[in-house]
Amino acid sequence: MRELYNIRFYLLLLITLNVFQAKAQETLLEDPLNKPNLWKKVVERYDDKKVWEEYYNKKWNDLSGLEEEQIIKLQNQIAIEQIAQEEAIFDMGLEEAEEQVVVEENFDDEFWGGNSQQQSYVQEQKEEEERLRVEQVTYLQQLEQMMTAEPLEITEMKGNINANFDIIEDMFFEEYVAHGAEYTFYNTVYPRGNYSMEQWIEEKSKELRYLKKKEFEKLKGQLMASY
Repeated sequence: MRELYNIRFYLLLLITLNVFQAKAQETLLEDPLNKPNLWKKVVERYDDKKVWEEYYNKKWNDLSGLEEEQIIKLQNQIAIEQIAQEEAIFDMGLEEAEEQVVVEENFDDEFWGGNSQQQSYVQEQKEEEERLRVEQVTYLQQLEQMMTAEPLEITEMKGNINANFDIIEDMFFEEYVAHGAEYTFYNTVYPRGNYSMEQWIEEKSKELRYLKKKEFEKLKGQLMASY
């Protein structure tokens, strides 16, 4: 029965998710400053500036350029590894489902102890499917938020666009390249500087989010096709 297969598959998927998340700290990047308790917080909230301040034992403005660069790299690496882990959950769940689930084709009233009990089972099955569907939607929403989030460093730099404009553009260049796109610098398009730099940065931020959104949709399609 196809419905029974789906229920068992999703249950296996959720069990796998719990086990996989429990082991996440063991598989993520090594703790560069050897502060395991704080590193655990960093991995869980890598986009939180205050956590990084606590980890480095410095205020954000007191960090050196090298330390800021290291944080950016770590943020990207943690995000990429977490995405890879989340994607692996679906593959693992699918493999376990294929190995362990036995699809039973023939059910009769005698097996279920009467029609009333069978109807009760069907209702419970529908409720469980709905709950698992909500779990799936929530997971995809969290994944999208993580993949499309603006890098913390860019957000900080945008607090003073005039002073940090060149740095922001360099960061945009790296982000665009990382997502397989070409970045055109402001001076190439407006050599006379006759266009608002603030507006330019806003437009490029939207373009970058669009690129990340496309990447998420591609990954989402792969995940949805896996079950």
